[in-house]
Amino acid sequence: MASRLIYYIRVFNIQTKKPQGSLKVKKKYLNNEIQKLEYYFFDNLELYQYFKRKESNLDKQYFLRNKQNIRIHTDSFNSYIDDDFATNYEATFTKFIGYELVIQFLQNEIKKLVTEQNFKSNSESIKSTLNWTGNKVGLVELIYALHTAGVINNGAVDIKELASACERGLNVDLGDYYRTFLEIRSRKMNNTKFIDLLKATLVNRIEESDK
Repeated sequence: MASRLIYYIRVFNIQTKKPQGSLKVKKKYLNNEIQKLEYYFFDNLELYQYFKRKESNLDKQYFLRNKQNIRIHTDSFNSYIDDDFATNYEATFTKFIGYELVIQFLQNEIKKLVTEQNFKSNSESIKSTLNWTGNKVGLVELIYALHTAGVINNGAVDIKELASACERGLNVDLGDYYRTFLEIRSRKMNNTKFIDLLKATLVNRIEESDK
């Protein structure tokens, strides 16, 4: 169907040219593309109203060939319409269908951006009040221990996701934690210094509580 071809080509072109940047910039771009498509409806308002009202009284004039008593419509759209079969107005009505599909797609894309924006705003407003005050190397050691033990999401989590969660939750920037882990591995003595410290302090607390 030619209207689908118009839809796919137009969506491809719009997506290809979509700018990088903030959500506001992307929303503005998509809204501008919607306006461009809507201008086509305004430029062909009489036909578009006929199309939207689903009328049929002028179908013989619009869609039967060899009708000489109507003006020739300039919107031939020859690349998509078969000249041996279609009439002058066929391309216009085909565009109406295709463009409406494109507008619907763009409106859905804008809704996704709004949802993303709201989620981001909510995430920022619920900022953690916890702050990591220990050594960052120790936290990296702990993160890798948790990841290796598979105790988060049954092990179905990558190290980047786990590290990012700790950074957000504890308001800390771990920097290049992979490089830090390599340094931990290269220790000549006591590779698990922080975890050993945790164990020692916990054991001490348990023993103190038993007294």
